[in-house]
Amino acid sequence: MASRAIVRLWWVCIGTLTLLMCLSATIGALVTEIAALGLLVSLTSASVRSFMKGEPLVTIWGLAVLVMGIMFTIVAEQPADIRFVFNFLPFLLAFPVYGVGRQLAEERWVGEAVAGLFLAGALIAACVGLFDVLVRGMYRSEGFYSGALVIARTGLVYGFLAAAGFFVVRGKRRFLFLLGPVLALVSIYFAGARGALLIVPFLSVLFLAFMVGAAPARQRMRLAVQLVLVLIAGALGVAMLIGGSRVSEAFTSVVHVLSGGAVDDAVRDRLDFYRTGWTLFMQAPWSGYGWAGIPRMAFTILDPDAYTAYSLDFFDFHNDFLNFAVAAGVPGVVALLGFFIAPVASALRSGKDRLRPVRLYGVLVIVITYVLAGLTDISLGFDRFTATYAFSAVVALAVFRLPTSPRN
Repeated sequence: MASRAIVRLWWVCIGTLTLLMCLSATIGALVTEIAALGLLVSLTSASVRSFMKGEPLVTIWGLAVLVMGIMFTIVAEQPADIRFVFNFLPFLLAFPVYGVGRQLAEERWVGEAVAGLFLAGALIAACVGLFDVLVRGMYRSEGFYSGALVIARTGLVYGFLAAAGFFVVRGKRRFLFLLGPVLALVSIYFAGARGALLIVPFLSVLFLAFMVGAAPARQRMRLAVQLVLVLIAGALGVAMLIGGSRVSEAFTSVVHVLSGGAVDDAVRDRLDFYRTGWTLFMQAPWSGYGWAGIPRMAFTILDPDAYTAYSLDFFDFHNDFLNFAVAAGVPGVVALLGFFIAPVASALRSGKDRLRPVRLYGVLVIVITYVLAGLTDISLGFDRFTATYAFSAVVALAVFRLPTSPRN
């Protein structure tokens, strides 16, 4: 078993990830990574290393980070350009978090406690929204050194991860975890995050599918019908509550884009970014320009006077595929796919105990959220989002287990 100091540091890491991240994402990501850095000493333990040995996530993420580092080195115009590989450091620091978490999962209460922390994180995200809009008088919630999109996405992920507690916890207490998705909606509403709202139906269907799957076979059809009715009623209720707000424009914006109709400035900017990113990718499909080269190359096509919020020091295409494609070409796109596929592969290979579906549900919540969010916003490769993605995925894989044999 891990030493007492390592166990305490692991809980500091998880507590910071789930609680501080929703309040101040920049500080939360930094403290979480520092705590994870301290956990590297746990790799001297043979038992921790045994949990990592042969784990698809460890192998695939390690190779993906290596690919990004090699590509950045090849196209670097100056030595400092290589430093951007550290944007992906959370994927490597997540390994000891996973290994120690697997040890602690031998205690049944650990999985319940982590689900409770995710619920608390979703509650904090919702409260930040309430405080920012109703007390600070802000147009949309931004937290402290966070941002509206960060608050919304973190609240969304943690709200639906908290719902995993419905499957982990026994007795009537499990119904408390159904508040997670509700708190996620609250945080999205006050953040005015249209992209996050579009992800909610996908995660809702995912949760209901796993709920039906967990029911006895003879009850599944009736339960499925009941849950579909509840989902429709909930959707109508949400539509009434958000009518006229910024988030309500999410669905109409999609329709306008697909039909070629009028769109607002934010959508128009994104379409310009996408055209620019695709043009740059086609110019250097096998090498890219490095992460450092994204801003410089983007403004060879875009008018810098039209996008004064960006600079030669920072720019992104608001799309994960294009960010990775322009930064590292086809190898970068392969690395991106590896970042997404690895947690699902590990969940499928994680054994056939009763909580295996919960592990799969947890990683699918994270992967689906980030795949869809990465279509319209910055995502992997940026500190706050990368830290949330990598550490949340390994925690879900590690602790949602039954206390059986070490290699379960």
